[in-house]
Amino acid sequence: INDEGEKRRDFIVATIRQMLREGDFCGRDVVSCLPNGQLKITSLRLAEGEAGEIEQALRKEAAQRFRLDASRDAIDYLVAGSIQEGNVIKNELILFAAENETIRKHLEMLEEAGLQPAAIDTVPCALFRNFERLLRRQEDRERTVVFVDAGSRFTTVVFGCGGEDGGDISFIKQIPIGGENFNRGIAAKLGISISEAELLRATIRRAGSASAGHSGNVANGDSLDTSTEEAITDVVVAEAEKLAKEIALCFR
Repeated sequence: INDEGEKRRDFIVATIRQMLREGDFCGRDVVSCLPNGQLKITSLRLAEGEAGEIEQALRKEAAQRFRLDASRDAIDYLVAGSIQEGNVIKNELILFAAENETIRKHLEMLEEAGLQPAAIDTVPCALFRNFERLLRRQEDRERTVVFVDAGSRFTTVVFGCGGEDGGDISFIKQIPIGGENFNRGIAAKLGISISEAELLRATIRRAGSASAGHSGNVANGDSLDTSTEEAITDVVVAEAEKLAKEIALCFR
């Protein structure tokens, strides 16, 4: 882990410990998700007659695409549905994979924070499951519902539908655009550090349009002058448009 990774890990451990001290939690068992950047996701299609060869196909795909070792690393999947290609009906599978070393370090971090890991989930599945209980009406079974989660480094898009016994995920896309892209763009535009750019975004979120026309020390997150706020808005709009285009491609 590089210096930035170490600082991030220390921050997470310290934050969890603080939450445990201040929160009224019962027990220490926890289900945690691997960060999006450490989770490998892809889709593959198998003819219905190849259903018995799923495990073999997954191992091959993980080895070729992600250079993972199926005998050591974690590989799992879910069935997203059936797709017709010409005269052939194929099952579409969503493959999840992660390096064993990545999982080991994640578990060690949780234990250092004072937690007892019970299971590891994936961000897309956890996101969908969070809303799954709301998708049990008849009309929910007949339409596709889209969830979009904008994180610091990735934006996760999940398509799914409801049902009597829960819902089904039919599509997952991880887009490598998140809050950090906005911060980097602002930093480059204004010639400031990433941390200063983050403070400026926070200032705009708090003050909104009321901050326009007031001068202040931008490094300390005070009121912003008009030109600075306009520059930040230009960057945010440009990055948001990139993200919107990527999300729109998911509907194709």
